Amino acid sequence: MTTELDSITDDKKSSTNLDPDIHKKNPRKIKADVILRPPYRIVQFGEVRTGSTFMHQLLYAIVRIKTSPGERINMYHEGAVPRGNFVFKCHSEKSCPRLVSLVKKKKVSVFISTSDRENIHFPSTIKSRALHIQETINIRACSLCEVDAYKGIFNLTDTEIQRVKDYMATYESIRQCCGLQMSRWERMRLHGCNITEEDRARPDYVQCENLNKTEVELKMASNPGGIKYNGMHPKSNWMKVGDCAEFDRKVVMGSGFSPKKKKFVTSVKECNALKGKGKK
Repeated sequence: MTTELDSITDDKKSSTNLDPDIHKKNPRKIKADVILRPPYRIVQFGEVRTGSTFMHQLLYAIVRIKTSPGERINMYHEGAVPRGNFVFKCHSEKSCPRLVSLVKKKKVSVFISTSDRENIHFPSTIKSRALHIQETINIRACSLCEVDAYKGIFNLTDTEIQRVKDYMATYESIRQCCGLQMSRWERMRLHGCNITEEDRARPDYVQCENLNKTEVELKMASNPGGIKYNGMHPKSNWMKVGDCAEFDRKVVMGSGFSPKKKKFVTSVKECNALKGKGKK
């Protein structure tokens, strides 16, 4: 069953230091007159390290409030494509050929995350069908402002927008400050690195030291915005209260995450090396 569209063409302030008005300076190009309706069959195509996981969770949160509580929302693509609601994530065209085939057949709705909308690393068959393109510079400036971009696409009310923002604000704190894919700044802090005022003024700096992790865990466990957390990969991501302390312990003991090797590796303990790597 295809996603029903009214029409479609063929073709928190985040904890960073960027200018929040950058959203006004970089207006989004959203296809007009498109309203998605259930069943939601969504594929999020995301370049690595562009906030693709943030976008994936954001789309899940929206679909969750737009569907009945008992309805399942598939989040992890493996094998056959299910008939019901799904929000799948794909990093490259080669890694998910079935999903690309559905895009070409116009049977799914497409969303993209990228570091540069003028140089998106996906073919035109995918780019031309994107209902929204998320740019890294925008989510670093004001991640929760991204939620507003989906209002028309999903016909969200102001109350629903606020519910999604409540969920995403809590999720983002968990994502950035807890788990083996936490911010590199938090990894450095846990290793005892000297975080300077100059570091704290950097655009990509995440202020996890000001966060009460237990309080955030309890909030996420209580379904912020009335949205139940849908976590994946428990070996590297938060799933329950108490996980933050356990992940902090693992990081201090030398566990980390390599986005290139897709496995856990011994973390680099030299602070200058850590400061010079990554964009997170």
